[in-house]
Amino acid sequence: MKILVLDDKMLLVKDIIRDVRSIAPDAECVGFHRETEAIDYAREHPLDVALLDIDMPIMNGLAAAKRLCELQPKLNIIFLTGFPEYALDSYRVYASDFLLKPLRAEELKSALAHLRNPVSRTDGEVPARYSVHAIGANIKARRTALGMTVNDLAGRLDVSFQTVYRWESGDRTPDTVMLIELSRVLRTDIDTLISGVGGHD
Repeated sequence: MKILVLDDKMLLVKDIIRDVRSIAPDAECVGFHRETEAIDYAREHPLDVALLDIDMPIMNGLAAAKRLCELQPKLNIIFLTGFPEYALDSYRVYASDFLLKPLRAEELKSALAHLRNPVSRTDGEVPARYSVHAIGANIKARRTALGMTVNDLAGRLDVSFQTVYRWESGDRTPDTVMLIELSRVLRTDIDTLISGVGGHD
């Protein structure tokens, strides 16, 4: 998962990147404290998620989000701000989430696990040889082996049973953060989930 962080305070950028890496160790993060630099970067580099401050001096985060999404329409925008009054405006640019500062790790983890445009990637990408149907079958097989129902698994992951059903039917692939959580809850490893090769207890 490739994540861009934009905040006008560089110390906060570093703090946010540290928080992201604690939640998603495999995430590739890049940070900026100038809006123009972030937009220039997005012109040349594919991104999955942008974590944006809203109240910035040159171009506010809402305007930056619109510009970034023009460059990369599938980009997931997560706003980080100390101003709750921006919440309604954030959804006009189809934000994936809106988090208030100070940032809480649990909220960021949930936001990354429930992206508007799910990221079907591990280490940047689920290799083409891994069929989404095979991944779904592996999740179902492991869940069944542990005697868990769809509702049990959904409850342990804090997602809806429809989400689990979509994974298992191959309609949707879990993103990197959720694959890590699935491997923990299903007591296996990511390689086993995506390819059926690997160990478990």
